[in-house]
Amino acid sequence: MRGLRGYVRLRRAVPVVVVITVIAVGVVVWLDRRSEQLADNRAQLKSACAGLLPQGHLGRFLSKGEAGSLHQYGTMLDPGQQSRVLLDCRLSWGGDEEVTVRANALPARAEEAPGASDSDFPFRLPPTAQGTVKIDRSGAARAIASLVVECPKGLTGRVRPSQDLQVAVGLPVKVKDAYASELSPSDRRLVAGAAVRIANWITDRQKCGGAPLSTGPAAPVPASADAPRSRPSWPAAS
Repeated sequence: MRGLRGYVRLRRAVPVVVVITVIAVGVVVWLDRRSEQLADNRAQLKSACAGLLPQGHLGRFLSKGEAGSLHQYGTMLDPGQQSRVLLDCRLSWGGDEEVTVRANALPARAEEAPGASDSDFPFRLPPTAQGTVKIDRSGAARAIASLVVECPKGLTGRVRPSQDLQVAVGLPVKVKDAYASELSPSDRRLVAGAAVRIANWITDRQKCGGAPLSTGPAAPVPASADAPRSRPSWPAAS
């Protein structure tokens, strides 16, 4: 009888063991796939937008379960990415978080936009450059930096004749206040630094001439400033 009871218990235990094993194997496979997807997304981020994105900051937005979506083109991308746009790059991982980079030749600088000010750009800019930083709350919070720099020798390729380069960068950011209308100083420096890095990369490859922009602190705005310079119409956040 004892042998029969042991046999019955064993037969009852076998399906339970099989189910547990199947679940365990499924969990391991699921974790492996998520790990592989995260590694793929990290590799994609590293090469996206000519490798100019702030990877340390954007790493927290990477998805473990969904492949990143990357669309990019432009004259500055090799090979065979000829376009009238120098660089256009969009990267997302599902949800509302999206990275956008756009650089193009600016035919003419428009009159000063009402209320615009270079004083919010966290780095020192030469007199020939113009920049601004703001927060975009149309969807998930994003930091937006717009920058115009001079290219004395002119921009080349399939671009409109111009000596001005316009760069716009949008990066997702984490905000503590759901209704925050201002960026933190660190986020301002982050997105402005990305815009400066991209502008310097393009002007160097375009052999524009002139010194590269620095990421030194912005100069204080004097109380009796001269009349404001003309400035571009900033591209709409997208």
